[in-house]
Amino acid sequence: MTAMHPILLMPPRTVELRLAARWQLAMRHPLRFMEHFVFTNRMFPDPEHPTRSLNRVEPAPVHKPLIRHLTNLWLTHREMVILKPRQVWITWWMATLLVWSALASEYQLLVGQDKREKDVIGNEETGVGLLGKAKFILAHIPEAKRLGVWVEVTTTEIVFPRQHSVIMGIPQGGDIIRGKTATGVASDEAAMQEEFEQAFTAASACVRAGGWFLAVSTAGLVDGGFFRRLVQDLPDTQTQA
Repeated sequence: MTAMHPILLMPPRTVELRLAARWQLAMRHPLRFMEHFVFTNRMFPDPEHPTRSLNRVEPAPVHKPLIRHLTNLWLTHREMVILKPRQVWITWWMATLLVWSALASEYQLLVGQDKREKDVIGNEETGVGLLGKAKFILAHIPEAKRLGVWVEVTTTEIVFPRQHSVIMGIPQGGDIIRGKTATGVASDEAAMQEEFEQAFTAASACVRAGGWFLAVSTAGLVDGGFFRRLVQDLPDTQTQA
């Protein structure tokens, strides 16, 4: 169940005016969107059963300096690669940027990529996978209908009819990106994709046309070390473990 947003406890007319004002601010900046309209699924240990975990819907951790810093960098840099530690909300952050881009602008073709199609599709009920997280975020926007958030969801796509935009979930590789003119590409666990270099090369055409490319990953060399070379700005012939 979605946590009750404090604004919804106000008188109806006040709610309507405050929601409209906050939504306008949210569509101007992703941090405002995260602050007022993004809820995620957080897993934590069950104190009564140490071997179990519980899930709880919580507001996005927009107060974290890392999230604020990365968001502002993303707004000013069209290509970013991030080596991430675990449990710092980076994949949720990336899914939020996809959703915000689709809602805040028109005619967006946004691509979420992971090693396998089932990895990127994930599960919208628990917020697993880039597409699953994006669907979870959309399902938990307070008063979404009143705000005019209208989406059509399939297994591999989220369509935004009013914005004429779409978020697609695709498996690894460059051909599937090369065949489309994406306005934004978000690649999760890039270093675990054997074909990440091909995807990066294909996405570069999108960036040159004014789009953006964002790749994050935990440490790994499955891709032959290409992601590591990008992060450390190494020559193509060097890879550090």
